[in-house]
Amino acid sequence: MNDLPKPYLTGHFTPVTDEITAHELTVHGTLPPELNGRYFRNGHNPKPGITPSHWFRGEGMIHGVRLAGGRAEWYRNRWVKTPYLDGVPFTGTELEVSAAATNIIFHGGRYLALQEANLPWEVTAELDTVGVYDFGGKLTSSMTAHPKEDPVTGELHFFSYSPFPPYLTYYVASQEGEIIRSQVIDGSGPSLMHDFAITREHAVFVNSPVVFDHAEHSGIPYRWHDDVPLRIGVMPRTGAPKVTWFEVEQGAILHVTNSYVDTQGRVVLEGPRYDRSAWETSWKWWIGAPGYGVSPDAGSTFHRWVLDPATGKASEESLDDLATVATAELPRRVPAGIHGHWIEDQK
Repeated sequence: MNDLPKPYLTGHFTPVTDEITAHELTVHGTLPPELNGRYFRNGHNPKPGITPSHWFRGEGMIHGVRLAGGRAEWYRNRWVKTPYLDGVPFTGTELEVSAAATNIIFHGGRYLALQEANLPWEVTAELDTVGVYDFGGKLTSSMTAHPKEDPVTGELHFFSYSPFPPYLTYYVASQEGEIIRSQVIDGSGPSLMHDFAITREHAVFVNSPVVFDHAEHSGIPYRWHDDVPLRIGVMPRTGAPKVTWFEVEQGAILHVTNSYVDTQGRVVLEGPRYDRSAWETSWKWWIGAPGYGVSPDAGSTFHRWVLDPATGKASEESLDDLATVATAELPRRVPAGIHGHWIEDQK
């Protein structure tokens, strides 16, 4: 019996117990008057008295700050009131029973709270829960919590992964929020696929050795398997949907930092990489098992993969030997953090 306190319920991970609304906040220093909008941040925040079996299974709570004209007008925090939250009546499908705790985005005029095993949940600009959102019935599977918005077209690129066929499905939604593309990606497997990347010309997918395993009883049924390689798939965003899979040195990628095409036409992917030891130490933290480290993401190191669709060859390098912690494993991207979103007021 493990009597250790769960690390994701202690220290600065201690859950917030109340929903709060505060107006006209004190500002120390000066806020740029050009900042007019909202910053929302989502995360796992179990209700009092609930100890989830895995860090990723805590109920979702969104924190928000409204900035305008150099003032901090309000702060508020709200649980996303999905069926996963205790006491909410529900008669829908399992796909809708989401903790909605991983991320929040704004697209097509909607604020969407995301968790990758489920459909999105819509909230208002004041963080009140609206309900489950399925893109007008066109999304019939789960949605990744880390979609990518093309800054030129405004399109939203995302995927759904599953432990059962079809393992991977790719979606594109228009700037207005209508799904305009949906296709099954060949060659994928039952891998834990938390994130992906896009370049101007490609979508980049990751199949890691962390795959579906019904023997894992933490509530997140995935484990590391030594006989499964790390593979990175590169697919053109236009034209024939042919995916080139590159097998590289075994490791796991949870989040990606950047992807682009270099001057030689090769696709470059960058991000933190786990070896087996680092992954298992992190997993122990996530489930609160004996032997966990000081950080939820201790041991991953920053890597670069260079993938050549013309030759099918891949190379990789470690960009540093510093074992990263959460600030690097959760890389930041403009204009928002990986689990938060800044939304400008509409002109």
